[in-house]
Amino acid sequence: MIFINIICYMNIVDVVKKFGVDLDKCAVFGSGPICVRGLRDFKDVDLIVTKDVFEKFKTRGKEFTTNSGNEGLLFDVDGIEVEMFYEWAPGEWNATELINDADVMDGVRFVQLDKVLEWKKIMGREKDLADIEIINKYLKIKKMDNDKKWKKYLLWLTAGLTVLAVVLTIYWKKESGVDSSDDSDSSVTSLIPIWAAAFIPLIASRNKNKAEMSEGKRKLMVGLLIGVVVLVLITLYMMFVA
Repeated sequence: MIFINIICYMNIVDVVKKFGVDLDKCAVFGSGPICVRGLRDFKDVDLIVTKDVFEKFKTRGKEFTTNSGNEGLLFDVDGIEVEMFYEWAPGEWNATELINDADVMDGVRFVQLDKVLEWKKIMGREKDLADIEIINKYLKIKKMDNDKKWKKYLLWLTAGLTVLAVVLTIYWKKESGVDSSDDSDSSVTSLIPIWAAAFIPLIASRNKNKAEMSEGKRKLMVGLLIGVVVLVLITLYMMFVA
């Protein structure tokens, strides 16, 4: 399976590079972004390019018109068909944005999978429905992997902040001469922020449905992490400056 993935990846990248087009003015669209990730094999390569690149290659390719009415150019690169377009249909697409926002792999641009998914849904052909299922599974697995990394980082952050809180507590007691029988509220008050900060990442990591987390909740999570930093800074200020 790994061998097939590598072959798919290298074939598409090599074909685009051999084609001789400006790599900053084109991106692979269609099923290419799926195939380059080794999710399935490919038969041809669809390129979305800027209008000036399309005009430059007009004399080298065979002109044709798609069922959607788009003007295209057909080429043969080492036995593999390459179709070039400066407009994409169906749907409303901006070629420049698709190219600029594309994922770059070995110098070759590939339109983002979410854009491919959107286009496949519009097309709705039998092969598109199969590709939609492939993309959704891939994105779901990728999201779960990213969520696992998030949880791991949050747990490590919790452990690190807890250790820091313990060390600062011991240090504060030693420097201020406060013992366990002291009734002073200052020792407790000054250390509340960092102890609170230590448990914020732990609480965030307990969300068992992060794979289904909305963008709003993700922003909230980032806000909590910023809060951790602020609370730590407040604690350090209270202990060593105020």
